[in-house]
Amino acid sequence: MYSSGALREGVIPDPIPNSAVKPFSADDSVTRKSRPAPEPYTQFLFLKSNTVSRRFFVYKLLRYGIILPTTRPKARYMQEITAELINDTIAFIKQKMNGEQTGHDWYHIERVWKMSKKIQKTEGGDLPLIELAALLHDLGDYKFYGNNEKKGSLALKGMMDIIGIDEELQNTIAKIIDSSQFIGDATKKPETLEGQILQDADFLDSLGALGIARVFATGGAIRRVIHDPEIPVRQKISKFDYFYKKINGTSRNYFTEKILKLPKLLNTKTAKVIAEKRIKFVVEFLAEFDLEWNLVK
Repeated sequence: MYSSGALREGVIPDPIPNSAVKPFSADDSVTRKSRPAPEPYTQFLFLKSNTVSRRFFVYKLLRYGIILPTTRPKARYMQEITAELINDTIAFIKQKMNGEQTGHDWYHIERVWKMSKKIQKTEGGDLPLIELAALLHDLGDYKFYGNNEKKGSLALKGMMDIIGIDEELQNTIAKIIDSSQFIGDATKKPETLEGQILQDADFLDSLGALGIARVFATGGAIRRVIHDPEIPVRQKISKFDYFYKKINGTSRNYFTEKILKLPKLLNTKTAKVIAEKRIKFVVEFLAEFDLEWNLVK
């Protein structure tokens, strides 16, 4: 502590002895020295006052090093997500996903990317992080690596290394992608807003006309039958069944087992509004499909 007169003279004086320091209040016998260190930001709570004198007092304390400014909380990642990094990622994905035949090609990724940006515009969230996660969300898809999640995860990190994404940012992106996946009845709402937006954008691309096309494209690629009335619909789908037993069902049943459940799993108001028209189209398509299959029409 220093005397106010010395501060006005602009000279750094000798500190006042601890014995001369007064307690915080008449009811508090604990001195400043014995007080625990303040938590981040708490030492500046008095800045809420708008008085000039208090602001000047803080300025003087900072100037002479009597108190030090606190640091802000550490960000979830340190690497800056630049436009160049986004463009490098796009170029890599276009080359990597060229010719993919299960509806998880570049055009699917592009739609999820654009939809993520559209949702973020209304809902908020870290836009650069959302963009990067949306662009990368299918690169480590287990289906491309013999239905092996670990191989998919390692492949994703390897490709992020090639793109130039550092380890800290890689971990953040991987968590967002993992939390947004559909895993049957075990699917959960992501903890972060970025994860919720990615999940919504990805689920929306499974609805509507394009969603229908993707179901049958995937079915053909994995040699799954279009429909078989003798194969019952699975009312409950475990993560294991969803990952490894898709071929055991039918494409028609897949709509009941997954697609029709997606609107209830959406997180944001923006996505729910967009989904209304798309799910209506799917329901109408399935009604027509069933009529034609049974030769009613």
